[in-house]
Amino acid sequence: MTKHTAKGQLAVLGIDLAKQSFQLHGVDNNGLTVIKNGYLGSE
Repeated sequence: MTKHTAKGQLAVLGIDLAKQSFQLHGVDNNGLTVIKNGYLGSE
């Protein structure tokens, strides 16, 4: 893994898993949000 990233390149990805949903949150080396997405499944 390199020590630097280009603007907007993902450095850390967090995944929150639950029984009915999941969420993704990714940030670059500057702490800026690159990806933020979620899905809520139907019952």
